[in-house]
Amino acid sequence: MTYLFSLYLLIFHRTRSVLLQGVTTNRPSDIAALEEEGCTSIAIIGKTMAECKRLNELLIKSGLIELSILTGNEESYTAGTLIVPAYAAKGLEFDAVLLVTIDEKYHHNELDAKLLYVARTRSLHQLYHFSL
Repeated sequence: MTYLFSLYLLIFHRTRSVLLQGVTTNRPSDIAALEEEGCTSIAIIGKTMAECKRLNELLIKSGLIELSILTGNEESYTAGTLIVPAYAAKGLEFDAVLLVTIDEKYHHNELDAKLLYVARTRSLHQLYHFSL
């Protein structure tokens, strides 16, 4: 239930002041607000494919939204909102990125540092990091 509530805040909260993880921000952190600001490509980046699938399952189960998941094998993709594992995001750019960790945390090692670097440098304009 905590996951679903946190995902609700992440995806659909309609106010400009959102409380997540004890941090209040006056910047938009939901997809609708980002789209209203002109973001045409939005990525929710998870650490692994398993985490991306888990995130999508939670969204579907809650009845909130269902998004496409990029696997890294696509020849092209359409702008919009989608879920991407960090390793598949390399070389891609998005107007906004929501970097989300649910169960799989980033650790202090070389591989995770590289994954986190790739994930954090995909955003052209706005980057948000959420740990659920």
